[in-house]
Amino acid sequence: MMTKLQEISDYRRFTGPAELHKAVNTLSGIVAGITTDAKISEDEIQELSNWCLLHEHLINKHPFNELIPMIRSAYADGVISLEESSDIIWLCNNFVSDASYYDLTTSSIQFLFGLLHGIMADGELTNEEIKHLQTWLTANSFLSGCYPFDEIESLVSAILLDG
Repeated sequence: MMTKLQEISDYRRFTGPAELHKAVNTLSGIVAGITTDAKISEDEIQELSNWCLLHEHLINKHPFNELIPMIRSAYADGVISLEESSDIIWLCNNFVSDASYYDLTTSSIQFLFGLLHGIMADGELTNEEIKHLQTWLTANSFLSGCYPFDEIESLVSAILLDG
């Protein structure tokens, strides 16, 4: 009889590449989101810590064997510098571009989910963050028609319209 842990392990053999790429795409978005307002709060550091804990089981796989220690080192002092966040995003982008599992649309939606997580991690939504999100949405307008892009674009446009 198969244990639950064995079932999960067997399942992950088939879904491993998808899980890896989704995690990296989302992380890249989270880091981009939390650094949007140039201030890193304790809640935003907690968001990165949670990401590390969620993916701890992948610590022996590339790129997690580099990413998780890099992230933990970056937030160890309670501050994530622009250089540290750039390094994390650079590593994410290199991994995804070297071994693209998802198409551009799926990868971009995963990044968008991460970006929203990062922006909302501190529980505050600033004008700067909304404008950054609007810029990203405009640059990625090819996602028009994909859920949740249109809904988010509509909300951001309404927010910017009425201030």
